[in-house]
Amino acid sequence: FVWSELECHTYPWGIHRPSTVRLSEHCFDDGWVMHEMGHVLGFQHEHQRKDRDCYLEVDPSLLTNTAYEISHYIDTSFPYNWTSVMHYRRGTDFRVRREFYENQRDQLGTYEELNEMDVIKLKYYYCGGPHYCTTHPDECKRQEEFVKSLNC
Repeated sequence: FVWSELECHTYPWGIHRPSTVRLSEHCFDDGWVMHEMGHVLGFQHEHQRKDRDCYLEVDPSLLTNTAYEISHYIDTSFPYNWTSVMHYRRGTDFRVRREFYENQRDQLGTYEELNEMDVIKLKYYYCGGPHYCTTHPDECKRQEEFVKSLNC
């Protein structure tokens, strides 16, 4: 951990190489430290999934910003995790694409704590726990069909 005047930032290297977590004074509000620790563990932003355009419309002016680029390294075998500690908060950056998910809009990137799927992913990747779709097959099937219907 190092002090930063301006930013909360960590490269998402995970176990592949050491990470430096840069924290400024505002990083201690609303779970930012937990978000940065997710990067230390190798997690990238949920809104950078290759299927994110099925769920969100990103402000086109941000598409050249690396924090909004599509990443093909994010595991999309898990359902889209609206309330993940790794999802940016709702704002002017993006909006929910489908009315089907309108009820999730206010919960984007809650940051306060790891949600159930965040914990299951950690257990799956690091402890040999079951995949989310093993314990929630109906939700996974619905989301898979939704993505296929939009051809994302």
